[in-house]
Amino acid sequence: VATLFAWSANQLLAAPWWVVLGFGWLVTPGMMFILGWVLESRTIPIGKGQSRGFFPGDFGLAVVLTASVKSFATISELPPFFLTPAYTALVVCGGWVIGVAFTLHDRRRYTRRAYLSPTKLYHDFGIICFYGPLIAIIALPALLFGRSSVWSTVALSGLLLWLGGLALDTRRIPIDPQDPAAGHRPFLNYKLIHAEDWKPFWK
Repeated sequence: VATLFAWSANQLLAAPWWVVLGFGWLVTPGMMFILGWVLESRTIPIGKGQSRGFFPGDFGLAVVLTASVKSFATISELPPFFLTPAYTALVVCGGWVIGVAFTLHDRRRYTRRAYLSPTKLYHDFGIICFYGPLIAIIALPALLFGRSSVWSTVALSGLLLWLGGLALDTRRIPIDPQDPAAGHRPFLNYKLIHAEDWKPFWK
């Protein structure tokens, strides 16, 4: 597993910036929209009720990745530990612990069918457990040892966009996750984020 992550990180480090940015935006939010259309027969909403950590926050993750790749190229001397399988494994394990904890905590917010929807499974395992650690593998040494203050600032700006969306979401959690009532705040609508009545478009 560590080898797969290390190989993936090396491919991104060798790719042009626009390929890295496009890859990031394809992973999320792009693939979420594609899965919604193909496997759930719906268009993922981006307006009222949607998570701001997802939209527009996930756009910031690709910015973090791209800027980190550019910043990584300015490192003059990288401590050997960051080139070892142990470093990669540590980051991956940390990401998976966070992913499992998030998935279990999120269970109470969805019905069983919504919890097992394609977009929900992809979000938890594709984005949190793969994309997140992949970004961290590159971003941590880039931000710690990169010599470009410009790219570090861009990376941090993307991170703030994503974290800002998550922070906003924490203020919009409804009392009843399955039936968010109208109130003085635009609540998250979990029925819109991951639908219960999903089906592939060919059925």
